[in-house]
Amino acid sequence: MKKTLLIQFIVAVFISFISNQVIAQNQSCLLFDGNNDYVKYSDDSTLGLMDGAQDYTIEAWIYPNSSTVAEYDRVLQRYYSFAIVMYDGNNDGNVEDWYFQVYDNNSASWKYYNTSGDATLTLDAWNHIAVIRDSGNNTLTLYVNGQDVTDGNQVGIPLQPSQSNDNLYIGSKKGSTPNNSFGGKIDEVRLTNTVSDINSSIYGNEYSTDSNTAGLFHFDEGSGTTTENAASSSNATLNNGVTWETDVSDLPLDGTLPLKLISFKANTLDNKVILTWKCENTNNIDYFEIQKSNNSHNWENSSMVDKKAFYKNKNSYKYEDNSPSETNYYRLQIVNKNGDINYSKILSVSLKKGFDINIFPNPVDDIFYISGLKDELPVEYKIYDISGKIVQQALTNGVVKLNNKNPGIYYLNIMGKTLRFIVK
Repeated sequence: MKKTLLIQFIVAVFISFISNQVIAQNQSCLLFDGNNDYVKYSDDSTLGLMDGAQDYTIEAWIYPNSSTVAEYDRVLQRYYSFAIVMYDGNNDGNVEDWYFQVYDNNSASWKYYNTSGDATLTLDAWNHIAVIRDSGNNTLTLYVNGQDVTDGNQVGIPLQPSQSNDNLYIGSKKGSTPNNSFGGKIDEVRLTNTVSDINSSIYGNEYSTDSNTAGLFHFDEGSGTTTENAASSSNATLNNGVTWETDVSDLPLDGTLPLKLISFKANTLDNKVILTWKCENTNNIDYFEIQKSNNSHNWENSSMVDKKAFYKNKNSYKYEDNSPSETNYYRLQIVNKNGDINYSKILSVSLKKGFDINIFPNPVDDIFYISGLKDELPVEYKIYDISGKIVQQALTNGVVKLNNKNPGIYYLNIMGKTLRFIVK
């Protein structure tokens, strides 16, 4: 009898220990005020795992605060190696873009990898962002909440070997101005020299370490001026007023993100606009709402599509707009079972006829202008190189700044027309 009670006691203590460990996970994150506060990690012996890495995954959960979004908000940076930067070029509190930059020792300059214009970062909400370089496929891909938002097909380069004092900075970099400082929450930062499964990163529990992990910061301490790198047991230091947020119950590490949107497309037929989309991981979805606009800013609900209303096969959907205007913008409002809402990228569709589009100047250096657009409303464009690969796509109201400035012949596809131009 005593032996049985002893076993029951040991089991109870063990269960209690496990329960306490689970409760302790994800209990806090770091809060940045956007005014040059940052976290600094200096253990080169661990960061060295990223030096010259051919394959790598760099990811974090971020909660950008709309009241502090500035021009160049640095989420992560390692001097002369890489940086993840949010971009608000208009300083209007909206994140138009975010990009990943890698230092290239060969040219002694930074190489930039942009997200497309539909990067879908949501302000005042948790977003999972990730950069994955796959040397086997020679690609570099940017993700937001599991969705590929890379601007075109990017050929990735390895990370460069570290320079002296090549520290890791989270939230800013030492000595930067406020418009280079991230404002909001950051949690679960991970750096590893392998290609990770993006779905596991989002839908799994908090990350764990292995021999390839250079940095893993859970930020679970909840107090103090240091935070542990779980990959090394070395500490990073909090600087310039970084504070703790002890309630992160809304961090969706349990798989509550709505889905992985694989594609969202629009086609026209007989004066109708046909929207089709395909997705994965719909278990937490309640329904899709088609939203429509004539200016890409003021949105109205057009129709609700039940998640069980499959088109062709499971997880493929279709909607027909039988009364479109001359200029139309569409997006998906994705409603989760718990009421959370996410949005797809924005599609632009024009049924205007008789327009005459031109590029000037032609040849161009780095900026060209598009004439012939009606009402100067934003329209989607795509630039192809001579091999047919998309090198840039975004929205414009007539001014295009080239990301790719390599001399050669290119083709602009806009509003159903293809225009040839030369970069000199």
